[in-house]
Amino acid sequence: MTRAFSPSDVLAAQAHSPATTEARNALIVPDAHLLFSADFKRSGSNLILTGSDGERFTISDYFRHKKLPDLATPDGATLGAKIIETLTGSGPSHQYAQATPPAPSAQVIGKVEKITGSATAIRNGVAITLNVGDTLNKSDVLQTGAGSTLGISLLDGTTLNLSANSRMALSDFLFDVNATGGNASHLTLVQGAFAFVSGLVASTGGLNIETPVANIGIRGTVGVAVCSTDGRCEFTAGNEISGPRVGQPSTFELQAGGTYVNGQYINGTSIGTVTVGSTVQVSPTGQVTSVPATVADPILAPLMQQVIQLYPQVTVPGPPAPAPQPGNQDNQDNQDSQDSRGRAPRAVTAAAARHHLSY
Repeated sequence: MTRAFSPSDVLAAQAHSPATTEARNALIVPDAHLLFSADFKRSGSNLILTGSDGERFTISDYFRHKKLPDLATPDGATLGAKIIETLTGSGPSHQYAQATPPAPSAQVIGKVEKITGSATAIRNGVAITLNVGDTLNKSDVLQTGAGSTLGISLLDGTTLNLSANSRMALSDFLFDVNATGGNASHLTLVQGAFAFVSGLVASTGGLNIETPVANIGIRGTVGVAVCSTDGRCEFTAGNEISGPRVGQPSTFELQAGGTYVNGQYINGTSIGTVTVGSTVQVSPTGQVTSVPATVADPILAPLMQQVIQLYPQVTVPGPPAPAPQPGNQDNQDNQDSQDSRGRAPRAVTAAAARHHLSY
C-alpha cells in the first residue's frame, strides 16, 4: 500500500515539538508506529517512509522546503528535521541543486565494543555492517537487528548499550580532553531502548540525549531509557559506578522546549527529574507520570546491568592535569600515577586521547 501527500494538503498543524523553542508547522504522520520504525529514503525532492510490512508513505516535495519541517504524530511525539536529514543522507534542502562538494573527512568519535546478533551504521545514507572494533563517526545512525544488542564507547568514555530493534544517531560530539568546560555531546534516540554510563563530556559541558518526547540532560550519571513506537518513553536511573560518587544515586533531568546548538541543549525547561528507585514515563502529549517498578517496561533493569558489565572494558581518558608548579614536581608525579578509577591512567593527555581515537 502506498500513501502520498504534499505539505500543502497534509494535516499541517501548529505542533510544539519538545526539541524546538517555538511552535512551527510540523507535518503530521497519522501512523506513529510507521514514523518511528520506518526506513527513510530520499527520492528527488520527495521523502519516502517504508514500513517493515512494505507500506510506503510518500511526502511529496518535502526536500523543497528551505527549512525542513519536523515530522510528528497527532499526539505530538516528534522526529526532528535534522535526524531525517541524517537518516536519508541528505544535506540541507537549499544545497540540493548545487554541485556536490567534496565529502569532508569523517570525524571519528567512538568505536564498537560488543555486538550480539547484528548491527549496522547508516553513514551518508548507506548501511554498513558493524563489527567489534569498528570506529564510529559523528552523524552515524546506529541500528540493531531483532534479538541483537550493541555496546559502544565514545572518546570521552561515555558507554552505551542499545537493545534489539533500536536506532540512535550520533548527532554531535565536541570533546577536548584537556578542557574543563565547553564539551558537548548530542545523541538522538529514534526508537528502541538504551542504557548509558556518562563520560567526561557530561562533567565538562553536557551530554544530551534527544528522544521523541524530551531531552535527557546528563551531567554525570547512569541511566536507561526505552521509547515505544507510539512515541511514549520511560526513564530510570542507577547508582554511580565511577568517580568520587561511586555507589550514590544517579540523577538526571528531563527537559523540553529547547533547541540543540553545537551539542548543547539551550533554553529548555525541566519537565521532570529521574533518580534511583523511580521510573518516569513521558507521553507524546507531554504528560509526566511516575510509574511503579511493577509496571515499568521489563527491559529497563537488564539493559542497565548490561551496560554496567560493559563499562570496565572501556578506555576512559583521565581528567586534565593541573599545570605543574615550581617545586611541586613530586606532587604532580603522584597525581599523574592514578586515574579517576584509582588505577594507572590509560589516557590522560591529549596525545594519548588522540592515539585512542585512532584505535
